[in-house]
Amino acid sequence: MKRRSLVTITVFLLVSMFFGACHKKCVCFSFNGSERTYTRDEVDALGGSCTGLELQANTRLYSYCQWE
Repeated sequence: MKRRSLVTITVFLLVSMFFGACHKKCVCFSFNGSERTYTRDEVDALGGSCTGLELQANTRLYSYCQWE
């Protein structure tokens, strides 16, 4: 019984991590309240860091960016 519960919990956690990691997006919020969403591929192409997107071409474009 104990082993079955442990296996069930492990499988549940792995499935949750798989589905949660696949759909992450980087959302950046500008100073005027608008937001821009970047895919993981776009973030990788622009330097690989979601928080790094706040500053582009020596200009602060966003107030903050975060993964969702």
